Formats: sequence, C-alpha cells, structure tokens
Amino acid sequence: MINKLKGSRKIFKFTLTQGLKTKSMKITTAILCLIFLVSVPVISIFSKDDSGEKIHIKKVYVIDMTGLNMTDNLSKIKDKSGKFDNIEYLESKINTEDIQKAKDPEKVFKFEKKSEYIYLVAAKSDKEFNFQIFYDKKTKVDKNDVQGYQGFLDENFKSVIADGMKLSADKRDVISADAKIHINEKKDAKTTKKDVNAEGKYNIIYFSLMIFLFILAYGGERIASGIIVEKSSKIMDMLLVSVEPMAIVTGKVVANLLILFIQVLGMALSFGVSLVINGLIFNDGNIYMPKLLKSVFDAENFKGANALNIVVSLLIFVAGFFVYGLIAGVAGASVSKIEDMAEGVKVYSVLLVICAYFVMYIVIGRNYVSGNVVAMVAEILPITALFITPAAMITGYVSLSTGLISLGILVVSIYILMNFVANIYESMVYYNGKPLKIKEIINISKMKKSNKKRGEK
Repeated sequence: MINKLKGSRKIFKFTLTQGLKTKSMKITTAILCLIFLVSVPVISIFSKDDSGEKIHIKKVYVIDMTGLNMTDNLSKIKDKSGKFDNIEYLESKINTEDIQKAKDPEKVFKFEKKSEYIYLVAAKSDKEFNFQIFYDKKTKVDKNDVQGYQGFLDENFKSVIADGMKLSADKRDVISADAKIHINEKKDAKTTKKDVNAEGKYNIIYFSLMIFLFILAYGGERIASGIIVEKSSKIMDMLLVSVEPMAIVTGKVVANLLILFIQVLGMALSFGVSLVINGLIFNDGNIYMPKLLKSVFDAENFKGANALNIVVSLLIFVAGFFVYGLIAGVAGASVSKIEDMAEGVKVYSVLLVICAYFVMYIVIGRNYVSGNVVAMVAEILPITALFITPAAMITGYVSLSTGLISLGILVVSIYILMNFVANIYESMVYYNGKPLKIKEIINISKMKKSNKKRGEK
C-alpha cells in the first residue's frame, strides 16, 4: 500500500497550486466570505422588531446569595429597548439553605398556572458570578421571554455588581469577573426528563449537516472534474508514467481537503469580523449577537465541546471527506469526456443526497430525545457519520466512545476503499467510452483480482 502512494506529494502540490489559482475557487470563496461578513448585521436588522414583542415577565423573585443587595440594584437598570423596565423585583421568601441542600433545586420553586413571574438565584465565587433563572412552562412565561431576560442580564450584570459594591463611575472598569447565566425549566413530575436546549442543539446539527453537504458536493465535484479534465487532455497518461494511480487520487483528495479548510477558515474570520461590525452598528462598538444567534451559540448547547471530543470530531470530518473523495475519484475515472461528467458523477450525487436526507430525517424527527436505534446506526455508518457524529458529539448527544467507534469504522473503510480504488483505478483511467456503471466497475475489480492471482502463480 505504501509503495502505491509514492508520488502523491507531487500530485498534492500540483493540485493545490492549480486549485488555488482557478477563478471558480476565488469567486466562490469571495462570495461565501461576503455572505458571512454581512450575515450578523442582516440578522440583527430583521430581528430588530423583537423590541416590540410583549414580555410576560412581570415579577422576578430574587434569592440573593451575594450580599450585594441585588434586588434593589436590579430594579435600577434601564433597558435600551424598554422591554424589561417595568419588571418588579421582590425578595423571595425561599430559604437559601433549602436550595443548596436540594438534590433537584427546581422542586423548591413553586409556580401558579398562568402566572407571570420567574425566580432568579444570584451567587458568587472568587472568579465569577452565577445567575440561575427558574421558570415553568405552565405559566405565561415562555422560553423566548427568559432568553431575552438572560441577554438583558448578560449586558447589565457589571452595572448591578458595581452598584452593589458602591463603586463610582470611574472605578467600574475594574470589574473583571465573568457571569454565568443559566436557564432552568421546571419539569412536571409526571413527565420524563427533557432537554430544554434540544431545539438549539438540533439547529446546530442541522446547520452542520447543510454545511457538510455543500462541502462534499462542491469538493467531490472538483475532484471528479479534475480527473476528467486530465483524462481528456492526456495529462493523466503522462502522470501514470512516474506516479502510481493510487497516489494520484490520494494527492487530489488531500489537496482539495486543504483548499476547503482554507475556505472554511476564511468564512470563520468573516463571521468574526461580522460580529465586530454588528457591534459598531447596533451596540456602541461592543460585540453584539442577535437573539437568534444567541440561542444557537448558547454554552448549554455545547456540553460535549471538550478538547478530546473536538479533536475526534475533526478527525471524523477528515476521514469522512476522504471516503467521499475516493468515491468521487472513481466517479471521475469512469468518465472519458467532459460532456459526460454529469452522467458519471450522478451516482456520487445520488449517494450524497440519500445519506444527507437520511440524517435529516433523524434531526427533524428529534430522534435523539428517545435514543432511536436509527440515530445510532447513522453515527457509525461510514457514509453518514460525517453528517451527524461531529456535531452530535459537540452538543453532548454522542459519547466519546461512540465517536471513537465511528472513527475506527471510517479508517477501516478508507483502507478497504483505497485497496479497491488501487485495484481498478489504472484500468478506469485508460478507459475511453461511455460512462461506466457500478456493475461494470465491480467487474473490472474482479478481473484485476483474477489477473493478479494468475500472475502470482
């Protein structure tokens, strides 16, 4: 296998250089970066009408464990939008010891049906302040209300602390402590435990699914078209004199993976700049994220985002792209003429769409809540793992052990595919005629194996 990869570095450099020079790559990257650059301000503009929505929080019962007179200081805050100005802050009669001793603090708080109040527990440690918001879905207060109030607290908590410490205006900048603000929905004792952040997590998985679908469709077509162009222009014949067929497809896959990484990095940087621009326009120069994005990038949605999970998720993405890249290479080699490219890549495209829709069914059906077996299959299946497992690991739905199993199966699949591709690639590259069907490709593989056995004898 190692001998068959000799020369892949030359192919990698050649493909990378040519890929970065093409107009299509430059134009596509520029358009994607521009979209991400304007994305946050556009979302802010269209969500600006949120300030007119009715807020159902009329009272906040405060349990103050900070000793900074939070109840009075919270009532002094003025909201820019005016949405939270009319809230009445009251000292709660709930004993703080009862909250600290309770195994499930949510049970300590009592709510009346159709009421319009929440509980706010304020505590502090050496390095940070901690705010816990408790509400009940049987009241008029809904998740949008508490998420809005969470954002309001996040923007103003330093002012509340400064008032509690009785700091003058020129000394308020010394407050460097961070605040963690968590939302807790009280659950009915008769119902099973539910993930209150499920909607945000599913949005992350769905968004990553669409991104990966675009990456695989774009990257796979580029790999296939590159091989077809080289076949039709006889460049491939020259390459095969000094380079093994397997090295050609491997070099092309790795080069296109790096090109995609460069594009994704550009989009990520554009999104960061977009946040800064949005803050300059809507928040006096401070970074500001619209409510819609806040619900997606809530820290509670990334419970699995530790260093090891992130590394394994990235490796699953790389391995998954490699699997599809090898398939795209075979699809490209099965075509002799550029005008037949659509016909040759059809199998690759159909496979991609079927796998994406299979995962989409899992996401739309909320199958992680019930631990559906179908979801477990999708997590470890080599052709679907890329679409779901990385994002599901980051959001905490999939364990590290499952991720490692998925990665192991992908590595084995790559080894099997590389052997298969190495067995048929040279014959397919020299092939001229109508686009090959799957059955014909398998027949080529069988013929190569039988010829190899005869040669060994």
